[in-house]
Amino acid sequence: MLEVVVEAVDYLEATYQDDDKTAGSLVLSGVFEALGKVLETNVVLTAMFDPFEEMTNLFNEFEKVIGYASAGSGC
Repeated sequence: MLEVVVEAVDYLEATYQDDDKTAGSLVLSGVFEALGKVLETNVVLTAMFDPFEEMTNLFNEFEKVIGYASAGSGC
């Protein structure tokens, strides 16, 4: 899923360089919806791997990245 988000961001960059901002806005909305779903999944995975501190530390770091992305979006 993250690969798709990266592809969408690349598409957004190209779209915003053109004058077709409508399509870009729809894609951007989808990107933030996808990031929300990734965050939901991250919570589930963190709970599943709770006994494995190394894994939960990785999930916590990932959650910080999603938080930064959300804060930058105005969400």
